[in-house]
Amino acid sequence: MSLAQRASRLTGTRPPAQTVPPTYRRVAAAGLAAAAASLVADLMLATIGRAAFTVPASFGKFAFGTYALLTVLGVAGAAATWAAVARLSARPKWLLTRLAALATALFLIPDFLLLGTQGNPVGPVAILMLMHLAIAVITYTALINIAPVRAGPAGAGAGRRWASRGRRGEARRPRWRGAGRPAPPGPDRGGGTPSAGRGDPGPGAGPPPGGQAGIPPSASAAPGR
Repeated sequence: MSLAQRASRLTGTRPPAQTVPPTYRRVAAAGLAAAAASLVADLMLATIGRAAFTVPASFGKFAFGTYALLTVLGVAGAAATWAAVARLSARPKWLLTRLAALATALFLIPDFLLLGTQGNPVGPVAILMLMHLAIAVITYTALINIAPVRAGPAGAGAGRRWASRGRRGEARRPRWRGAGRPAPPGPDRGGGTPSAGRGDPGPGAGPPPGGQAGIPPSASAAPGR
């Protein structure tokens, strides 16, 4: 197995089978809904952070312009990723789940690095982490529910399976000769021994029941005169 095949098997980026990806319009609608809901969640969490903790003036992470821009960019990137994954992956939801978890973990790394540094209290930084988690959950939920991947026609796979079974069954049929006669078994198939006719018992056949070699059955059964 090549390296590309192993990567395709690991990430599930084989061509999708019998699935219908969401339209770009639905993906855009899901992105807009996720962005709006995420901004509302960010605003609520930032308000809670200011009320519950003492936020230094140097901590500008709770400014609406700062987190609003980052939120919109993150949601747009997630929507574009979902549009591509839904068309390239055989398991789009499986792959999106892992990509979302990876992206969220990467976005949380800078927040962890802020802990304990000057001008970044633990309380406001924890609120900032909750904002990132809320954006990830809201965006993932909106994408898979508003712009889901639908199953394709149910009978397409069954029709192909029955067709392949029919072809395999035809390959096992016996070969027929002209006039509706099957090919005889034995060495005649290779062309060595001539085939027996309809009335000919063949070279290896014995005398008929009740008769002797060279004497017709009617003569041996008739009474002596």
